[in-house]
Amino acid sequence: MKARKRIVSFLLAGLSPLALHAKGKKPDVAEAIGKAQSVYVEAVEGQQFDRNLDPQERMTIADVQDALQAWKRYRLATQREDADIVIVVRRSHGMDSEGGMTPMENPNRGTDPNNMPGSLPNRGMDPNASSMPGMQRPGGPVNSPGMQTGATEDVFEVCQVNVNGKLTRPLWSRTMENGLREPRLFLFQQFKDAVDKAYPIQPAAPQTKPETKP
Repeated sequence: MKARKRIVSFLLAGLSPLALHAKGKKPDVAEAIGKAQSVYVEAVEGQQFDRNLDPQERMTIADVQDALQAWKRYRLATQREDADIVIVVRRSHGMDSEGGMTPMENPNRGTDPNNMPGSLPNRGMDPNASSMPGMQRPGGPVNSPGMQTGATEDVFEVCQVNVNGKLTRPLWSRTMENGLREPRLFLFQQFKDAVDKAYPIQPAAPQTKPETKP
């Protein structure tokens, strides 16, 4: 009887690490986002001070920058290559006067046959980059170079810059109709809530004053 109890106890002891591992839930946000300290914001169609960038896209970049500064979790980088993560946004162009969709024209498109109206340009993203842990795109099309995405939906992606200076595949991505409209910025709020939930910032320990001798 004692021998049987010993065997059972041994088996339970051996299974306990597996049970603890099974209980561990993978975060919904990639670890690179949780560890990041700096962020750069740009648009799908170009960077903030590109001469040909649509004014609406430039304003969206500024809105997201303001929201990041209010959040105070990341430091805004002035150059893409200096940032730990890169937020890429796109505002939908809505409907034209005749009720049709306004094409996503890129003034820097050139003669590339893959850059057709309504598709996303290759904005410096590495075409050979593989999907990275934590990548999620529920309820929306994949935002890959040359792949058509819903023109009625705003886009919010979080990438990194690889060694070649190109953007990786998104670590976190969402699309939503009017998701980047002020004052709510729903897509930004979703990102903020997801990061804070997965990687809550620990409050700083209170500093104790040194005791003074009488």
